[in-house]
Amino acid sequence: IKTDNSLYRINATLLLLTAIFLVAWKLPLSDYLQNIVLMSLPTHMFTETFSIVISILIFALIFSTHKEDYRWNPIVLACSFLSIGLLDFAHTISYGGMPDFVTPGSPDKSIYFWLIARYIAALALLVTAVQIWKKSTWAINRYWWLFISLSVTAVAYWIGLYHLELFPRTFIEGKGLTDFKVAAEYGLIAILLVPAYLFYKQAKSTPSFDVQGLYAATVITILSELCFTLYANITGLFILLGHVYKVIDY
Repeated sequence: IKTDNSLYRINATLLLLTAIFLVAWKLPLSDYLQNIVLMSLPTHMFTETFSIVISILIFALIFSTHKEDYRWNPIVLACSFLSIGLLDFAHTISYGGMPDFVTPGSPDKSIYFWLIARYIAALALLVTAVQIWKKSTWAINRYWWLFISLSVTAVAYWIGLYHLELFPRTFIEGKGLTDFKVAAEYGLIAILLVPAYLFYKQAKSTPSFDVQGLYAATVITILSELCFTLYANITGLFILLGHVYKVIDY
């Protein structure tokens, strides 16, 4: 009964956040709010710094307490969030108005790091949801997972800083998001729907980890990604709302 009540409260909160998104989406003034500065540079830095700190704390907590007991899901989640924190840092420092981060900042550069971080997060949640947290017949030492995550991050940095032309355009000034950017965000949502459903099913039982929290975070991430399919200006309503949802999510 306690588990059901908790899940009920989570679902009620998620419905409220969904209603806020729908109201913002259909708001008569939404077009006007897209074109005024709601997402200032300090606001962007605050929301991203918050998520970066949480990402690093997730890594530090799990990595420092993990035991080599053949449970590899937590360490995959931990190392993934280390990569996410480092990539979100690059996203933040590459945002318009920030000093040059090796190369000049631009919406394309900032969005590139954003998308890579979001896909790593989506895949980490998918792995966590699909593979039940129980002892497996095989395991990889946590330092190998750390090496893999840092290697992926290094390659992402190399492309974003020196070979951004290899990545499709994601934002055009005066026009807004490209078809590739919108499709990439919908791809993220498609991936996240799977762990959201699996976490919801698992949340009805009493697992050995906070599956209800992961369920809520995954659904809020979907709402955040929906916001990032709608903005036409990097300082407007939907990019602000998307970052607010990201803070709640983390």
